[in-house]
Amino acid sequence: MSFNSGSGHAIAASRDWCEFRSCFSESGLTTLPSSSSVNRLMLLTVTVALALPLGVATRLQPSASGLGTHQQLGLPPCTLRLIWGMRCPSCGMTTSWAHAVRGQWSEGFNANVGGMLLALGDGIAIAVMSAATWSGRWPHRGWLVAAAWGMVLIWTILIAQWAYRLLG
Repeated sequence: MSFNSGSGHAIAASRDWCEFRSCFSESGLTTLPSSSSVNRLMLLTVTVALALPLGVATRLQPSASGLGTHQQLGLPPCTLRLIWGMRCPSCGMTTSWAHAVRGQWSEGFNANVGGMLLALGDGIAIAVMSAATWSGRWPHRGWLVAAAWGMVLIWTILIAQWAYRLLG
């Protein structure tokens, strides 16, 4: 939004709002103007939201047991593990992120393969969204399709690892 002092403020804000609203159709978001400050703010918000989990992971010490790092955030132990004595699909995920931000790839993959892949994917998404924020344009649709398929692949690997741990 443009912030002008004086009487031009309301006109500029109204113009920016109309520009923002014109980007939507009945089917949803179509495109945003490349120079819009609203567009850059939305891109920056997405980038910061992606960076927060990695930022939190830098403040955590990875658990030596490969799971339980999330308890440093004040969260309880895994309920599935407490009740049935088996790991849930996300057991070790926080630990894998804490290893990922330290470049401890082997330990991260041992803690949780899916979690490590999510952390790496998050790093790539931060780079893509940072470039988009800089340019003021949303990433090409191909990036979004690749991200969606990447998530499907990661969740498939996560469930496969869980099944392997249950059976092995």
